[in-house]
Amino acid sequence: MTVHPDYPDPRMIPDDVPFEHVCEVCGKTESLTSTEAYAAGWDYPPQMYQWGVVSPRTCGRCGMDATVWWALMADRKQLEDLTPEQLATVDRIRNEIPD
Repeated sequence: MTVHPDYPDPRMIPDDVPFEHVCEVCGKTESLTSTEAYAAGWDYPPQMYQWGVVSPRTCGRCGMDATVWWALMADRKQLEDLTPEQLATVDRIRNEIPD
């Protein structure tokens, strides 16, 4: 999955180009630039964390304690303990960067 159809590698998205942000907690989606997303409280690369690395992907209203990252790091869950929705989030994040 790419975050922007014109940029298969999200690291190449110019700062002024909006791309889809997906909150893994509430499911909210918004098309924002990195700067707009950061100002709105989104935890999302490249302002927060790195592309392709499991880390919180949340909107400004949701906390990170309901994220896959939290389940893995704070709750010490293993991949086999994650829900199908959490596994889909891991897959989406890991596929942000093309091979």
